[in-house]
Amino acid sequence: MNLERPFKPRWMLAALAGICSLAGAPKAVADDSISMALNRPSVITPHAGFDLITSIARAGARLVAVGEHGHILLSDDNGASWRQVETPTSVTLTHVTFANATQGWAIGQMGVVLHSSDAGQDWSEQLNGMTANAITLAAARADISAHGSNDTTAANLQNAEALAGGGPSVPFLDLLALTPSHLLLVGGFGLAMASTDGGMHWASIADQLANPQGLHLYGMALSGNTLFIAGEQGLILAGPLSGPYNTDTTPFSGTYFGMLAPAGGPLAAYGLQGTIITSTDQGQHWQTPATGLPAGIDAGLALANGRLLFGDVAGNLLESRDWARSLQPLPNAGEPVAALAQAADGSVIVGGPFGLRRLPANEFSGN
Repeated sequence: MNLERPFKPRWMLAALAGICSLAGAPKAVADDSISMALNRPSVITPHAGFDLITSIARAGARLVAVGEHGHILLSDDNGASWRQVETPTSVTLTHVTFANATQGWAIGQMGVVLHSSDAGQDWSEQLNGMTANAITLAAARADISAHGSNDTTAANLQNAEALAGGGPSVPFLDLLALTPSHLLLVGGFGLAMASTDGGMHWASIADQLANPQGLHLYGMALSGNTLFIAGEQGLILAGPLSGPYNTDTTPFSGTYFGMLAPAGGPLAAYGLQGTIITSTDQGQHWQTPATGLPAGIDAGLALANGRLLFGDVAGNLLESRDWARSLQPLPNAGEPVAALAQAADGSVIVGGPFGLRRLPANEFSGN
């Protein structure tokens, strides 16, 4: 693991808000700092809806948005108004997802995983970086004991030891809820975990990933029965749900920040330098549509009408009606886009460093 390479936040706005404060190697954090950051509840403030928003999800008809300082906001009127709810942590949250209308998870810095069973009203901690590092290290040591030391097991152990030595400083960046019980979790420096009981217990799956360098893992998508994991340095891993996940060759060597696997459409990954790649054959071949964007694409969304929507850090919003083969710009306020979600009424909610915005449904109602 190259502990000195920079860690770039998924939405590439570290200079503006610092979603993931990792400039290089995981650094040890004092116990009192851990306690303060992880265990200090978020502060209820009228400004929460105007601060950095990193991710938005649907819980039935409800919208749930997360961001810095542990902020979680809910909307029950399709994003017209928002209210903040209490959370048990004040670390920046990086992603939120729901398996159904009630069961959801929010993840973030210092390896925190929060769970809600009531559509986002109440949240409790299920995992933090201290426990995640301990699980990862124990699994790597057990793998050495069971299979001996080889290039793969030795690299996994080295990565796990580096993570443990750095304390709970590494963020989780994506959580995929396959069912309310089966969860997959990835993050910085190759962190990868799974739960089969809704997050009550977690196991490391780092040994299932062909990622000996411990590259950062930013996003996941399930296409058919194949799981795809996107990361830095052009890394895309693919394999059956049970693993292992092997390297998939792609035409881009930069960082991928996320993936989409819309029903009936091609697989898509997006990232730095305005890059989008698509595949219609489960990753066997990839195409690279020209986006004309110089800035990193941080957010992607499959709309209910079959279109795709992408937003970049320069404030561009692009729509595609042909599965990303071509893209058309949409009116936007010029604010960086870090998160996209579609409300029950068809309107689109945009999140970024300046909070939440609602775009009217008639902009996205065509076929």
